[in-house]
This record gives sequence, structure tokens and C-alpha cells, in this order.
Amino acid sequence: NDLSDFYLTQNLVKLRHIIPTTIDIIEKLPSFCYLVRYDNVVSDHLEIKNVIYIFTKIVEHEHVKELQEFYYNIYL
Repeated sequence: NDLSDFYLTQNLVKLRHIIPTTIDIIEKLPSFCYLVRYDNVVSDHLEIKNVIYIFTKIVEHEHVKELQEFYYNIYL
């Protein structure tokens, strides 16, 4: 996964009343927070915290399932 995957997921969730869908996220790492690490920016920086919050809300949405909960150690 990369950042664009999360933004696509966020937009699909917003459009779910028009396009009914369920989204499965397959992630090989235990945390998606590695995606929001920028060069020389600490993870407690406000902008980084906001991105982490947004991604957390996306993953926790009822129409989004993280397959790692069901299948541990999936590698693509």
C-alpha cells in the first residue's frame, strides 16, 4: 500500500451511497503509520498526527476491513 491507496479508500467510502462497496486492505506490515513518515519530520508533528488520524479513521470504517486481522503475514 501507499498513500494513494488510503486516499482512494477514503473517497470510495464517501461515495458508498452511490457505489455500494466493501474495501479490503491487505497490508503486510502491522501498522500503516510507516506511510506517513517524512524526511526529518517526527511523528508527533501536528501535520503527521492529522494524517495518522485520517488513516486510522479510514481503516476503522465499518465498510473497510483490514485483512491482516484474518490472515497474518500476507505478502504480495
